[in-house]
Amino acid sequence: MIGLFKAFLMVTGAIARYVERKQLMDAGEAKHAREALEATLRAVDRAQRARRSVKHDADSVRDDPDRRD
Repeated sequence: MIGLFKAFLMVTGAIARYVERKQLMDAGEAKHAREALEATLRAVDRAQRARRSVKHDADSVRDDPDRRD
């Protein structure tokens, strides 16, 4: 009887450790995804600011005989 109870405790302990590790991995994955999305958002904002800062008129277009952009 005691052996059965001991085995039950070992199994429940192993399940608890698995669930805890899974939660930690999921949290780390979510944090990494959030950081990557925030970095992408910062890069897009920076590109949009750079685009808005460029003067858009006939004088600002470079004279390229081959019409490369």
